[in-house]
Amino acid sequence: MSDPRWSRDAQKILMMGGTDVNTEIELVNADGTGFTNLSMTVSNDLYARWSPDGTAVSFTSGDEVLVRTLT
Repeated sequence: MSDPRWSRDAQKILMMGGTDVNTEIELVNADGTGFTNLSMTVSNDLYARWSPDGTAVSFTSGDEVLVRTLT
């Protein structure tokens, strides 16, 4: 896992993970619980960033920019 990005409230960590073949965007609680794969695409997913208010995450997937709203 690489490129960790903490949420503003320090409760979640956004990072890149996956395999040598496919990089995914992953979200985990600060205590290591609640692992979630946010991207699940066939392309390499990179450059994840939090929205300013912390309610969404954007990242690149191939030649697209995707946004995932968090609940």
